[in-house]
Amino acid sequence: MQIRAIQSIEKDAELTISYIELLQPIARRRKVLQSQYHFICACPGCTNEEAVKRDKLHTRGRHKTVSNKDVEDTLAECESLLQKANDAAKDGDHGKSLQLAEMGYESFSSVLHPSSYCIIQCADRAMDSAIETGQWEKALMYGLKTLEGYKLWYPLYHPSLAVQLFRVGKLQRYVNKQTDAIRSLDVTLGVLEVSHGSCHPLTQDCGEMVWQSRQEVAHACGRQVES
Repeated sequence: MQIRAIQSIEKDAELTISYIELLQPIARRRKVLQSQYHFICACPGCTNEEAVKRDKLHTRGRHKTVSNKDVEDTLAECESLLQKANDAAKDGDHGKSLQLAEMGYESFSSVLHPSSYCIIQCADRAMDSAIETGQWEKALMYGLKTLEGYKLWYPLYHPSLAVQLFRVGKLQRYVNKQTDAIRSLDVTLGVLEVSHGSCHPLTQDCGEMVWQSRQEVAHACGRQVES
């Protein structure tokens, strides 16, 4: 196992790690931790004022006119639809999974806050299913929709954010948006070098893609890029 520090660590300081997925409301995370690991989490991500305030976005309506009851009902409907989409993907029916995920995203985005875990997961599911069905433009569209939420809920150097940024950058390459891909992959490379290390295959693959994209842009402009 390799552990990477992204800040100075004081002597005798306690080091912690997240046991579960961060893209969930605090109450749900704490409930799972208490049920599975038998403790009530009191980490800064569950208890500090900023985290608690940000957490309310999960259950906040998109507009002030949306009632709490409407949000609760919509979250329940969205989770049910997401489960069906995930089940369809597990059964190999990615077309159905995509249809359900898109339905959820379009139907519930008018009620739920764009940073709600349900909306992000609908976009994530749609992205995955679009990739499985070879619909690269659609996959990129939904991938881009996830990034704001990923950057909000995950720390800058979290592996989940690094991988999602990489996926978006690769899709931009596939649809020949090389300039966009260079920007995305440059950011991804900086995150991966910290989250995974410069020698990790994922980091090296990203570096190679950045170089290839620059070569392609330079070639189109009649220039030569040195490695």
